[in-house]
Amino acid sequence: MQNENPLVTIITPCHNSSRFLSRYFESLLSQNFRDFEIVVINNGSTDDTNKVCERYSQKFNKLIYIERKESMMPEAARAIGFETANGKYVISIDSDDYCSNDFLSSLVNLAEGKNLDFAISSCQKVDEAENVLGKRESLVKQDTILESFKSRKLLFKGRYSGWLRLCKKCFLVAHGYDYSQAELPLFLISCYADARVGFARNGTYFYRINSTSISHKNVSSTVTKTPFMSYLDWYNRDKFPKEDLGILSTYFFRMILPFTIFCKSGDKTFDYKKSIRTIKKKIGYKFRFSCKYFWSMSKRDKPILFCFMFHLYWPAFFYVKHVR
Repeated sequence: MQNENPLVTIITPCHNSSRFLSRYFESLLSQNFRDFEIVVINNGSTDDTNKVCERYSQKFNKLIYIERKESMMPEAARAIGFETANGKYVISIDSDDYCSNDFLSSLVNLAEGKNLDFAISSCQKVDEAENVLGKRESLVKQDTILESFKSRKLLFKGRYSGWLRLCKKCFLVAHGYDYSQAELPLFLISCYADARVGFARNGTYFYRINSTSISHKNVSSTVTKTPFMSYLDWYNRDKFPKEDLGILSTYFFRMILPFTIFCKSGDKTFDYKKSIRTIKKKIGYKFRFSCKYFWSMSKRDKPILFCFMFHLYWPAFFYVKHVR
């Protein structure tokens, strides 16, 4: 008997996103790859999200609809979707985003053709009216498999977001990941030595900058706790290629640390890019630091000081002891 399970499961939590859902569904129904199911978790919505999902369930018979009366963090909702998923591959797509019609096909063809555990796509930021913001974020000019040390550096140049990664479900299960740990551990797992990873040239994920998203409202509780959990897994260094560890340390300084400061500060005017430039200047690749600078950044919110010191000393110690 032929296996009736779909090849891909798309996991989507949604919270009061009815005005974007039609665009989301239409982009998926227009995919030139059709062997997929959609698991939608209505995360305590109070708008017409349920009605939109009901309407599209009549157009697409592989739509699994799960309704939660009370809202939860997006990663908890994704974990419910992961448990429900029947596909060989899973990918998380936000309900206010959309994809080009070759998005899934480019990822699946690469993953299936090269037997990959992760296939990563390109991204294009848009505003709420779908106006393009900046250039398309693409790191490769052709489909690329990360086999050499030089090519693996691409992992640390792109986004660590889960919605760019088509993931082999059995690989995630084998490494104890179910989306409840948010996105950063997923990035770390894709860096493991036994992970086969590739970047797809074609296909674009359109990431909508949506100020009303539940992820933006709860960003501090989502992001600031994640690095602490992830470092525990990162310390199991045998899972990573040794040459990657120094890059991984730098990645946390350049990307995760400034974003953590932003979340802890709660200041909407915080200049994220300026923070990255300043931190690179202060500590750089040799892990230099300025106590005066760290203290000045923590005056408004003392937990930032702890956050800074934890992110500084622990990786620096790890780098010096195990890499250099």
